[in-house]
Amino acid sequence: MSTKTTELYLVRHGRTDWNALGLLQGKIERELDEEGRRQAQKVAEEFADIPFSTIYSSTMVRARQTAEIIALTRGCVVTPIEGLHERSYGTCEGMDHTVYEQKFMKEIAKGKSLPLEEYLRHQIAEGYETAQEVIDRALPRLKEIEQKHRGEKVLIVCHGGIIRTLVIYLLKKPDLEFSIPNGGHIRLLSGKELFNVFYEEVLP
Repeated sequence: MSTKTTELYLVRHGRTDWNALGLLQGKIERELDEEGRRQAQKVAEEFADIPFSTIYSSTMVRARQTAEIIALTRGCVVTPIEGLHERSYGTCEGMDHTVYEQKFMKEIAKGKSLPLEEYLRHQIAEGYETAQEVIDRALPRLKEIEQKHRGEKVLIVCHGGIIRTLVIYLLKKPDLEFSIPNGGHIRLLSGKELFNVFYEEVLP
């Protein structure tokens, strides 16, 4: 008996003013700017022919706004889901991304050099959510969605930190140089135990 494959399309939210300024947002709430709304509309157009059964989003405003713009083209309702909010960057939130990379260069490099299990527990700064903490809250939600929508295609709008952490975890590559642009996406396909990840499809 064949098992139906569930496809989860994880989309990063559209741009905010802080994204444009290169500031780490984390759990700080920011709304989409004009470019972010345009990016959300572009995603809606790119996915126009994909028959999504439902649309979920993180509970954060920038993700919900992105999902709602996409949903308008389909006449459906967005369902916010707990556990998919952006990674907490602790004391680094609000910091310029370049300054962050310079200040924590050694800790960032150390994390990339660690075996997966140690990488998952590695904390870069005070209050900085570890990859394991992200996986522990996000992956069960994705599995719940996969079980609820077996054999369907589902759109989920969330965050860059969440998507990057999931890709690294699923591919078991702490040193993976991967980032996803605002409005970009990856695809997760249900497997025997975990998801199979396709990240070559990131939109420009």
